Amino acid sequence: MEIHNLLEDEVIRLIDEICDSTSASSEYCTQPECRLDAACYVLNRIAPRYVTSVRGHAHMESEFGDNSQDAADIAALAHEALRRVTAFRRDYYDDVPETPTSIDGPCYVFPTIKGRLINGATFEPLAEVEVELLFEGRTAEMVDNRWQNPYTVSNHTPGTFLFRPAPVPAGSTGEKKAFEFCLRVEEPKFEPFHRYFSFELDASPRPSNSILSDFNLMDLFVVPS
Repeated sequence: MEIHNLLEDEVIRLIDEICDSTSASSEYCTQPECRLDAACYVLNRIAPRYVTSVRGHAHMESEFGDNSQDAADIAALAHEALRRVTAFRRDYYDDVPETPTSIDGPCYVFPTIKGRLINGATFEPLAEVEVELLFEGRTAEMVDNRWQNPYTVSNHTPGTFLFRPAPVPAGSTGEKKAFEFCLRVEEPKFEPFHRYFSFELDASPRPSNSILSDFNLMDLFVVPS
């Protein structure tokens, strides 16, 4: 069973609509990174509306469409979010993302893979260590050059790592396939660490920049040498 926050789609659609309007280019930052940051700003300030079925999705969409005040409040938040994102531009907004080989047709779109590395002796989160994501025996390609692999765990977010693998082609939309990955840590102060994991995906019609559900791993314990 999958759980989906209906308002993710609505907020992203609304921000895209605002950014694609004729006046937005002179008023707001409309790059994809700005749009996603604005969407996160809005979604963190409104109550989610979860659905688990197509019928529930249709019911909630109808209910949302009938509530003009909710729609107006979210629209106001979307404009506030875009103003803030535009005023406080991040360095990577001006970078042109370099992506692996493009895919035009059906593909498997991977979620963000995230987890934490823990010192097995002290039970403290690790920092300033590299963790590598392997796919089919080699370093996994990321969705673009803003995602690191290997990933250096920062002192600002102890233990936490994130990866967003690049999509891979599929035979047809809806096709199912299981994928196996391996996380590897090879640091002099720790025993060599490998953790294998897998998940199954349904093929999408095309690559997407939509916000996807994360794939969260349990805490991983790395033993000092």
